[in-house]
Amino acid sequence: MTEESNPRTDRLLRLAESLTEGADVDWDSETGLDLLSAGTVAGLRDLAAVIAAHRGLSLPQASPPEPARKSAAPGTWGPLRLERKVGQGLSGEVHAAVHGDEETPVLLFLRRADWEISESMKARFAEECDRLTRARHPHLVRVLGGGVHQGRLGLFTEDVSGVSLQERLVVSGPPAPDTTLAIAEDLVGAIRSLHGVGLFGRDLGPGRILEAPEGGVVLLDLGSVLELAAGRDLPDAGTRPDPDMEAMVRLLISLRGRPSGSPSSGDRTGLTQALARLYHAAPDSPEARRARVDLGVALGARLAS
Repeated sequence: MTEESNPRTDRLLRLAESLTEGADVDWDSETGLDLLSAGTVAGLRDLAAVIAAHRGLSLPQASPPEPARKSAAPGTWGPLRLERKVGQGLSGEVHAAVHGDEETPVLLFLRRADWEISESMKARFAEECDRLTRARHPHLVRVLGGGVHQGRLGLFTEDVSGVSLQERLVVSGPPAPDTTLAIAEDLVGAIRSLHGVGLFGRDLGPGRILEAPEGGVVLLDLGSVLELAAGRDLPDAGTRPDPDMEAMVRLLISLRGRPSGSPSSGDRTGLTQALARLYHAAPDSPEARRARVDLGVALGARLAS
């Protein structure tokens, strides 16, 4: 694989993961990114419709699966001792591991073993990992380190657990409006922290957000934020929303049980402006409280339409 093909390949892999997870995709934005041709985006959009149709079929119930066996300890990766594999995706895998002499539990996100890594990619990844370790927020998973070991890119985070918002939607249905607003506040703070170190979140699907045991939510999947934000505009009162504000709009609408797909321009306006105001306001300030009220009104107007 050549270095030039990586951005397009990364985007295809992320879209494939979104399709398999049932997450919403803003197809119009994908066309505007210039990473994929219009024909490719159209084909993927048709595939998404087929997948959605099959998900709606009533299938015979199968016997409950037997508990999965834990994978055998696969060895080490740099400073970590790997305990077991806990997740697998198209772009890589996730391992439970321990770090250091104190054997601190961590999660290791490893890129696929067959990905070629150039020296420039190593340098860029090192910078991204450094930025991520400097991003601190109660609702953003804490990145502890990363690098290249045994020929594989990886980063490791604090050990976190919880139910994803996607799982919660399946089990319990849409959350209450107050809960949806609280989720928005948590994620706006996490996104603000990422922007502060020059990174975007962008892919904010419900499968990438966990309900924290102590309350609130935690943005988990940092494989989707490894993109430098240099030269990009941050939100400015909603007139030129960045990709994260657009992703937040789609997430909030999906959490309120609206049909999948991109919201119309009219639907986006109120939500995006309220989110941008919340983004810029100091936490617990009068401006933040007013923005929260406006966000609730915007969500209510969407639900009543």
